[in-house]
Amino acid sequence: MISKKAFGRYLTLYGSAIENWPEHIRAEALQLQHLPTFAEQLIDAQYLDEVLWNSDTFTPAHGDLNERIIRAARIRGAAPRLTFADWLQDFLSVLLPKAAFSIAATLALGLLIGLSLPASPSTDNDSSTYEDAAL
Repeated sequence: MISKKAFGRYLTLYGSAIENWPEHIRAEALQLQHLPTFAEQLIDAQYLDEVLWNSDTFTPAHGDLNERIIRAARIRGAAPRLTFADWLQDFLSVLLPKAAFSIAATLALGLLIGLSLPASPSTDNDSSTYEDAAL
């Protein structure tokens, strides 16, 4: 026997037209529809079906919406092609400025270290001044 809860689930799944339900539950549902508790559920489901059938349906502004969605998905899914021109543009816009900055920073650091060393070596044969400055 179908429970009241199961009958409500079937109404939600298949609608109020019990004739359209799957065969294995249709015969029992046709017998239960006359009982008061099941009849109330059936009336509510019939009202809902009527509201849904009579409501305006949404139609997209563009009729080719499905095709545009599929086309966009295919484009996004495709691997981008990297041509030499694209690689060169990326190199010039991203990698070259980083390399130029690194070279400029290295030159500036070398210049700073070079200027911090004494201009003339001491006359003693002690080379510790250069060693200390280099460290």
